Amino acid sequence: MNPTTAKIFVFFKLHPNNEVSIRKLCEIVDVKSPSTVSWHLNKLVGAGLMEQDVSNRYVLTNMGRDLTEVQIPTTISAQIIKGYFVPKYSLLSVIFFFSLVFNLIMLLIGFSLGVIIINSFLMTIIAFLLFFRDWSKFKKQFQISENFK
Repeated sequence: MNPTTAKIFVFFKLHPNNEVSIRKLCEIVDVKSPSTVSWHLNKLVGAGLMEQDVSNRYVLTNMGRDLTEVQIPTTISAQIIKGYFVPKYSLLSVIFFFSLVFNLIMLLIGFSLGVIIINSFLMTIIAFLLFFRDWSKFKKQFQISENFK
């Protein structure tokens, strides 16, 4: 399901009895063109998730109300290494694994536990910041406008 189609679908799941115009729906899902919103609504109708009632309102079908999971295409950050796409999190996993091995070697050699704890703490902070940055981007991509009450 297209991310914009998913936003519209989620809006109707959260507000099933709401009468909302296509223009207002444009504001809610942050789309400029009413024809674009109509296209996405028609996709949902075609998928059997929504229908137009006698007053031309869009409402969820039984299948739409019961649906709890959809597939949404997303982009994956990747590094190109020797001609291969390597997902960023795979690369980070390797870096953190070698950091762990490095900490264990430092422990075996006789470095103080304080140095190892500081190194581990710094790596954890870096991992958290990278994850939070990516999560914020992902969350913003699927956020419904806060203007709607």
